[in-house]
Amino acid sequence: MSDHYKILGQSSTTVTSGVLTLYEVPSPSASDSYGPTVSPKAVSLLTRALVSTIVVVNTNGTIGTIDIGIVGNRIPGLTSIFDGLDFAAWESRVFDLGITLSYGDKLTIASTQDYDWTCTGIETTSGTGPGS
Repeated sequence: MSDHYKILGQSSTTVTSGVLTLYEVPSPSASDSYGPTVSPKAVSLLTRALVSTIVVVNTNGTIGTIDIGIVGNRIPGLTSIFDGLDFAAWESRVFDLGITLSYGDKLTIASTQDYDWTCTGIETTSGTGPGS
């Protein structure tokens, strides 16, 4: 098992962006960051993630709202974390969340103005194969 502390996703959204995926937990695979598995006996690597922090910055001089949600791999539909959360012009916020995601889960974002987004956390990889 290995932990990777990192920026999970960064994006900029505008009024016309619609719903975007900020981060998606990688699906199980027989490869890792070092390349594909060569051995036919290798077992898939399974990745899970802990989303620790989301930083949101309103880069527009206008009041707006944001939406943050999770689309689960095994539970269909959107689970809202924030829906229509008001943001003042030029406002910045840091959300300390501690959300655990499983493989295939997506962290989605949407906004009514121009925003910059950064999501940090930990990816944990388990299984056997190269690099595990």
